[in-house]
Amino acid sequence: VSPGSSSGTSITSGYIQEALLFSSITNSFFQSACFPYFRRSLTFTLLLWVNPTTVSGGGTIVHVSSDQNGNGTLCFDMFGMTLNGTIVVQTVQNSTLTTAFAGPIQATNTRTHLALVFSNRNGMRFYVNGTLNNAQPNMVNILAFWSFTNSQLYIKLGNSQITGAAAPSCEKGTLPIVSGAFSGAIDEFRLYMTELNGEEICTLANL
Repeated sequence: VSPGSSSGTSITSGYIQEALLFSSITNSFFQSACFPYFRRSLTFTLLLWVNPTTVSGGGTIVHVSSDQNGNGTLCFDMFGMTLNGTIVVQTVQNSTLTTAFAGPIQATNTRTHLALVFSNRNGMRFYVNGTLNNAQPNMVNILAFWSFTNSQLYIKLGNSQITGAAAPSCEKGTLPIVSGAFSGAIDEFRLYMTELNGEEICTLANL
């Protein structure tokens, strides 16, 4: 991740080296303005390891917004958990349509590798621990945030807002992510502006 700002985080051991530890008690977050401007290729792959210390109550793992405070013309939780700890990934196609996939119910203190792949040609794919979990090959509308090709987008880890900001009023999908502070570790966060294949994702999940 490119240099960014953080609050309430600490360093802990990660899957390979170190990880960022988030806490709902401190309302922690890490934010980076790292979603590049050049998104006209309509492809990306986002990967990370997640290791929650608690799953009850949900939480935001990855949040995308056009405003720095977590709100904006475009804002949504790309990765998150439901009330019972089910992992959910989603992408916004327009203001009324969100494609969402449900993954496993996440166990506490267990590292899980998550990967979301999108391309305008091949649709959306979701991998868990290097294995394909779900796919939607035909996307009926272009992703809404690709229309922001000349605007900066912010990626936030571990929360949907910066400390003290008003609660975001953002796009929600059909699966009930409980947006807000996440408790646990996130590491090896990677964003590629290209479409990785299953073999490449499996390799990264088994380094």
